[in-house]
Amino acid sequence: MAGIDFSDWSDLSLTDLFFAYRKAKVDCFYESSIRVAEPFIAYEQSLPDKLAALLVRLQAGEAAAILTEGIKQPIIFPKRLNFEQQPPEKQDGGASMAHAFFSDAERAFRRSTDQRTPIPEFRLIGDFSVEAHVLSALWVNLVGHKFDACLSSRALASRVRRYRADKDRKWVGDYHLESLGSFEPYFEPYRKWRDDGLDAMRDAIKREQPIIAMTLDVGNFYHSIDPSFLVDARFLEYLGVELTPFELAFSQLISAALSEWSARCRERLSALGCPIDARQHGGIPIGLSVVRVISNVLLAFLDRQVERQLSPIYYARYVDDLFLVLHDSDDINSPSDLWTFITQRVPAFRRDSSGNVSLTLPEWGGRTQLTLQAAKQKTFFLSGRSGADLLDHIASQIREVSSERRTMPQPEHIEKSHAARALAATDSADDADSLRRADGLTLRRLGWSVLLRAVNTLARDLRPQDWRPQRDDFYEFAHEHVIRADKVLEQIDHLPRLLSFAVSLGDWIPARRVYRETISAIFKLEDSTRTTRMQINGIYAGSVPPEVWNDTREQVRRFFREALIRAYPISSTPSRARAFAGLIKDLGLTVVELTKLARQAREADWARTPYREHLRTDAVAQPAEQPNEALLAGRYQHVDCLRQFLERTELNASGPPPRRVALLAIPAAGDLVRRSILPFLFPTRPYTPEEIALYLPDECVFDEPVAAAHTWADYTRAVRGIWVRGDLAEELEPETPDVGDKDDDERTRPSAVVANSNDRPPPIVVRRSGLGRAVRLGLSSFEVKDKSWEEGAAGNPDLSPRRYWQLADIVNAAIHAKPKPDYLLLPELSVPERWINTIAGRLRASGISLIAGVDYTRHPDKKQIYSSAVLVLTDDRLGYASSIQVRQRKCKPALGEDELLHTSYGLSWADENDLKRVYQHNGLFFGVLVCSELQNIKYRMEFQGQVDCLITLSWNKDLESFSALIDAAALDVHAYMALVNNRRYGDSRLRRPAKKSFHRDVCRVRGGENDQLVVVEIEPTRLRRQQSREKNWSRATDAYKPTPEGFNISPARKCIPD
Repeated sequence: MAGIDFSDWSDLSLTDLFFAYRKAKVDCFYESSIRVAEPFIAYEQSLPDKLAALLVRLQAGEAAAILTEGIKQPIIFPKRLNFEQQPPEKQDGGASMAHAFFSDAERAFRRSTDQRTPIPEFRLIGDFSVEAHVLSALWVNLVGHKFDACLSSRALASRVRRYRADKDRKWVGDYHLESLGSFEPYFEPYRKWRDDGLDAMRDAIKREQPIIAMTLDVGNFYHSIDPSFLVDARFLEYLGVELTPFELAFSQLISAALSEWSARCRERLSALGCPIDARQHGGIPIGLSVVRVISNVLLAFLDRQVERQLSPIYYARYVDDLFLVLHDSDDINSPSDLWTFITQRVPAFRRDSSGNVSLTLPEWGGRTQLTLQAAKQKTFFLSGRSGADLLDHIASQIREVSSERRTMPQPEHIEKSHAARALAATDSADDADSLRRADGLTLRRLGWSVLLRAVNTLARDLRPQDWRPQRDDFYEFAHEHVIRADKVLEQIDHLPRLLSFAVSLGDWIPARRVYRETISAIFKLEDSTRTTRMQINGIYAGSVPPEVWNDTREQVRRFFREALIRAYPISSTPSRARAFAGLIKDLGLTVVELTKLARQAREADWARTPYREHLRTDAVAQPAEQPNEALLAGRYQHVDCLRQFLERTELNASGPPPRRVALLAIPAAGDLVRRSILPFLFPTRPYTPEEIALYLPDECVFDEPVAAAHTWADYTRAVRGIWVRGDLAEELEPETPDVGDKDDDERTRPSAVVANSNDRPPPIVVRRSGLGRAVRLGLSSFEVKDKSWEEGAAGNPDLSPRRYWQLADIVNAAIHAKPKPDYLLLPELSVPERWINTIAGRLRASGISLIAGVDYTRHPDKKQIYSSAVLVLTDDRLGYASSIQVRQRKCKPALGEDELLHTSYGLSWADENDLKRVYQHNGLFFGVLVCSELQNIKYRMEFQGQVDCLITLSWNKDLESFSALIDAAALDVHAYMALVNNRRYGDSRLRRPAKKSFHRDVCRVRGGENDQLVVVEIEPTRLRRQQSREKNWSRATDAYKPTPEGFNISPARKCIPD
């Protein structure tokens, strides 16, 4: 589709609709303001035929009719409950001025309504057909990305996905058609908007420059936009976008459809009693992908005016939130003076007596009316030490809540977290994210989001029966602070996530209570606001008609129904609990309907459990191929590579874990039914790069480094549709080591693929480039209890909350450590298989790699067992942050371990080849051994000259023997020796072959009643430079002992000698 010029609709192909549907599905999946799972699930039951029929209609010129059919009546949906101060004569005298706080929700609500008038605020949202969403995504694919390309880099939100710009281009790259979803994820741009602004303020203050920082918000933004501007020739010329006749015609159809929706909104507003003047319109609907582009480009005028006329220190816009930092001057002493300064330079701004600032657009703006609301304007006059202190305070408020997104949750600490405190806080402005809102709403919503993320992580990692008391406390906390009349409207779009959480765990009584008390809170609000005004789309109207509350309850029911379908655990037997029967009846479902829809949701990748996880854990079959599916699959140019990945990983599924496909879901021999590839062509949460490498390690990890990297990249692009760095091949060409006076043949041999004299395989190259500093290891002294060993050996891994808390504590310590380690090392048998993704994910987000011992794994024949080390190494070879996960099996058990496994459990060890690989990561060459493997002199000999550091993950009682082995190995391997042992026995340490004896132990930890983490540094370059000498003669200035006899440094490690 890229590069094709359409003359009319007859030029449209099935390929165009393939990519439009692929993007529309993901856009809708992640859009929280709409609920379209059921229509999309139904659509996918015959997707090839549906898209083919849609293509016929579009080629026949029926696009306008399809859009008209797909734009349904606007829906009323709650936004929040505001309070308006009552006049003094209606208050209870002087007592009303005194501060009073009620922890009881009922009394607090009564107090609030006695002293203040509740004003419920609603908005009209869209309800569109699947075809309308597909056409919306099609417009973005064909036309909308051209509008987006005209935006400044200061517009950070709702930007379409693009390839990274080449060096010869401007900052914007080409549109990424194959990626899943139209837009970049929201969180990173928001963090950039906030953190870059704080950094700019901090830098200016450090330079002793007084500054003025402002945060501004466009009030009722989407409801204020007249969509006709999009196709106005004057706007297109101003923006600098050039459209073909077809692109203009398509844009006119989109504009007309949005104008029709706006007109319907206007009619609905009028019917509800809103005063509508001649210029009033209904705005544009949230939920369509076109709207995100259109609303963004409208404010290009604002971006250009601010950047050109004010020359700010910093300016950025996140949708309708503005962050502006200006130089202070002596004649600006108040916000009023500041606005006088701004309006003199930007005539498009006009400030009225109430403090509201209107933005006057050129004539192409039509009836659009944009206002920067005074209540949401915040101004900071900062200079000197006091200004820096305020910035530090603001930054600490933000970090307290947002940092909890990066750490592992702890079951017993849920209600004591910063997120919980933010949620339970009052409306004090001081509790808010002070750079964005003047009230606490944003921080409360963030707090609730962080809490839900935490409990959902616990739901994935822990067994339901192991943490029921903590869940019960969490449900009570939610009812106390969220599902209450004065707070329920602001969190209404998040409450289905709470129901989803309860349903997934089979907590039917709490699940039904969540739904019924949400409805009850809405009834209570209705009773309390019978005589008050309401606000819809920012317009005040009379009293709230019953139909508004009826519509609100119906939409809540619809949201909860979808949450139930998506979260229902299909692998369990339908519950006989009365609460379950009552809930599905409340939501208009039967058990048969629910089971069918839940299975379809999983197979369409719309469920709470991603399809890839369903296939690995719960699936007993895979969906059959649909009629005409091959025609649709052929539209994806990477389909052959995708099929190859699926077929090869399915073949591996009968072997030892980790498996991609559950054994029951693997087709039996002779089964001729073809399996559908649609869940992998149209995923919402595809396999990650880490999973791709994990399921095909021989191709993506252990192969020759350049070939492995390219295979991994090819599979990643086929599976995820994601951009892969264009110069990957050049960057992965083997380096030529600078080895001094060597002949040309030796100097040009590729270092990463040269085997030594023992024909040793090349290092596994994960990330070649060094860190530019010493490498930091996080050495743990971590206790693994006998109970964990016993349960793991019995095939029932210890997944207790106690063990989870213990691991969370050490992982969070690594995340918060200063300096932060590059690797966290955990001892043998310390991590259950089920928790690896959570632990590694949290560490990866902080740039930390994991090297740990994994619990026992049963071999498929059930009578054999083995343990492994897991390495999750951060990796940026694809052009973005990702990771590689590698499993390295322990070849043979320790003697006592072997005996105990056999006598107590009747198990024998599943032998593995004795090859130990060298890993090249962060510029560090290292190897890994598991406990008793350190005693094998063959391994130590093979690592000599190959590694900078040899890491041993241990569960060892014989400290004296291992101490001697570590001391000797540091000298004969001539490398750093890192050992992490079970804290019950201690002696986690880092030893180096230092020349001076008192320098040899970098760190040594033993004893104590608590787990510990110590960050230590190693300097591989200095070690290599001494080892690279032609002669190993000792010098007085040497940091290390001379290399032992027979030592040969590998070509990959050889460098210019010191």
